[in-house]
Amino acid sequence: MTSRVCVDCAGQTQIVVGQDNIFEIILPQPSTTIPTGTITIAGTDTALSFQGQERIEISSAEPGRRSLILTGTPTRYLAGRQGVAWVVSDSIAWACRVMSYDHDVSTDVVRATLAEALPAALPTGATAYLHYGYWAAALPVRQEPIAGCLIKVGYSPVSRVGDPTAGLTFLAAYVRQIFETGLTAQMLRDFIAGAPSAPSSDAGLEPAISAGLDDLVRHIRTALAQDHLTEADIPAPSALRDAHRLFALAHLYAVTNRELHDSLRSEARYAADDALRYLWIDRDGTGKPSPADTMNITGLRSRDFSFAHPSHRMRLKGWRMWEPWW
Repeated sequence: MTSRVCVDCAGQTQIVVGQDNIFEIILPQPSTTIPTGTITIAGTDTALSFQGQERIEISSAEPGRRSLILTGTPTRYLAGRQGVAWVVSDSIAWACRVMSYDHDVSTDVVRATLAEALPAALPTGATAYLHYGYWAAALPVRQEPIAGCLIKVGYSPVSRVGDPTAGLTFLAAYVRQIFETGLTAQMLRDFIAGAPSAPSSDAGLEPAISAGLDDLVRHIRTALAQDHLTEADIPAPSALRDAHRLFALAHLYAVTNRELHDSLRSEARYAADDALRYLWIDRDGTGKPSPADTMNITGLRSRDFSFAHPSHRMRLKGWRMWEPWW
C-alpha cells in the first residue's frame, strides 16, 4: 500500500509508518537539473531519488499560443499537479499548466495544450523548453512513529545558472495515519444549501476544506501539546468532522462577513474540544487502548464510531444551520 505524503499539513510533512510513502513536491522555480534530496531520521541522512518529467524542447507555438509543438514525447503521466510547468527561453520564464497532450502518429507531431495562452509569441530563433515543476521520491519505510525528521531538497533554478543550488526544507514526522476527517465538498455543499453567497461548485469549496483542515490540526496540536501528542495519535479522526466543517465554512466568509467568520471559528473550536472529550488518545504510544490512555477520556474505541453530540443550535445572520453529529 502506498500513501501520498501530505507535503504541508499545518506546517509538517506526515509519513505513514509501515507502508511505502511517496514524497511529492512542486518546485517554486524551473530547474535546470533533477532535484536531489535527503531525509534525516534520528540523526542519519538517507538520500532521496527524485523522478519526474525532464524538460522537453518546444519547436513552435501554434496560432492562439495555447498549443505548443514539442520535439519529444512526455515519458510520464502529467495530468493534474504533474502538469505544472514553465515555458522557458533566454528571455522568458512563464508559469503554465499543461492540460493534455496529443501525438499525431501519422505526422509524428506532439502537441501540448496549455490551460492559458502564452502572453506573447515565442522569440524567433530562440530555443524554448517546457520545464516541469512536479517531482516525487520514495521515502524509507519505518515501523514506528518518530518526530523531528527533516527533508531537504536541492535544485538549480534556471534564473540562477552558475549560482549555488537553491534549497527547500520540510519538517517531517512518521505517524500512524494521515489525519483526515472525511469531509468532502459534497458534504459541505449540502450543509450550506440555501446559505447566503454559498459557492455552488466543488472547485469553490476545496480551498476552504484544505484551509479548514489546517486550522483544525493546529487547534488539536495546541490542545494535545502538553501530552506531547498530535492529531496522528487520534485513532478516530472522523469524529472531528463537524469541527472541520465549521472551520472550512468560516473560511468561506473570511472576506464577506467577518462577524459570521469569527462566530463560525468559535463554534469550530467548541466542536473540536467537545469531540476530544469523547475520544481515547494513544498517550502511551502502543496504538491500542490501555489504562494509561483513559485519563479524563471516555468511550474507549480504536476505530471510527458515532456518539451523541450535545444538542446545540447556531444562529447565523438570518438563517439556521444545525444538525445531529452524523
